[in-house]
Amino acid sequence: QSGSLVQQGGHMMFGSLEAISHAGISKYMSSGEWKCNKNYQYGEDRWLGLCLQEIGVRSFIDPRILGDKLCVPGVWSCTDGRAAYHHYKTLDTWLDCYFKATGRPSLR
Repeated sequence: QSGSLVQQGGHMMFGSLEAISHAGISKYMSSGEWKCNKNYQYGEDRWLGLCLQEIGVRSFIDPRILGDKLCVPGVWSCTDGRAAYHHYKTLDTWLDCYFKATGRPSLR
């Protein structure tokens, strides 16, 4: 089995949500450690995505999982039912998104 990984941004995994199948991780553990000993100039999300592609772990794009302004289609409204939302760097913006996503009233 080749395993699989989810690419949310159209071209790579994003660090805010990294989804890899058990078969994909098993393939990495059996051959990826030594085959992927390069590209350390990248962040872990891009590095791991490139590594998994190189060892034959197939990828698929599902833009409905993650809301991130860096991803295509770039939706991050916090109200469209995605599993995760990213790029909220302050407590206030994160809490605002959390309350919108869950439908809970704000504590403020």
